[in-house]
Amino acid sequence: FPVTILQANANREELFVQNLATGALYVKYGASAASNSFNFVLAGSTSANAGDGGSLSDLNYTGVVSASGANSSTPIYISWERS
Repeated sequence: FPVTILQANANREELFVQNLATGALYVKYGASAASNSFNFVLAGSTSANAGDGGSLSDLNYTGVVSASGANSSTPIYISWERS
């Protein structure tokens, strides 16, 4: 199921997303991320919430960010933005 991670923010200076699930996390710059519509694939963690899953940091993008878990599962992630 796709979820919106971050809403558009013209004042955003940095964004960060890390996958906390064991399956892949599909991240899209825009709405409705899916396994067939994404910009980045973040690798899964060795175990749930282990903190060693793939991550993404961006200093430029200010639009909507969405994500979808592997096999249409609910994504588990941490995200933040600095404005």
